[in-house]
Amino acid sequence: MMNEHYVEWMIERKMPAVLKTVRIVMIILTVLILILSFLFFAPGAVLGLLMIILDFAVTLLWNQEYEFIFVGDDLMIDRIYNRSYRRRAYKCTMKDVEIVAPEHSGNLKAFSGRRPEKSYVFTSGQDNAPCWVMYICEQDAGKRWVRMCFEPDQALLNAIKLTVSPRKFFQS
Repeated sequence: MMNEHYVEWMIERKMPAVLKTVRIVMIILTVLILILSFLFFAPGAVLGLLMIILDFAVTLLWNQEYEFIFVGDDLMIDRIYNRSYRRRAYKCTMKDVEIVAPEHSGNLKAFSGRRPEKSYVFTSGQDNAPCWVMYICEQDAGKRWVRMCFEPDQALLNAIKLTVSPRKFFQS
């Protein structure tokens, strides 16, 4: 019997306070441009419509969730925009994982000198959230190093712990 694991975990990305302020300012500016263009300069409505599109794009891109799907030996991370559009953000197999540890763990010091070619952050952005770091050596890409920071739940951590070598998984 194969030892298959299946775990799903989803987190919502928190919008930074600066971006919330920028979004509010953009909406106010859009309304002002539309009102002024209809009152004084009709072709200015084109600028107002462009601002509406820009407002929509900012809202769409920053309303994100991350879904972690762990099946067998694979970890897949999907980015979900505005609760309607899904896109695969990253996929790895546990045989390529070199270390899994909490973000501020002393066990990551051996990897601090390595400069990863890619670095991914799949966290909610909340200050008190427990972040873990995974270093991955992708063999199919010519031994490319990847650093991934993510926010797992206990079920996902248990599945990873059972799949990777014990010398690669550190609790603290």
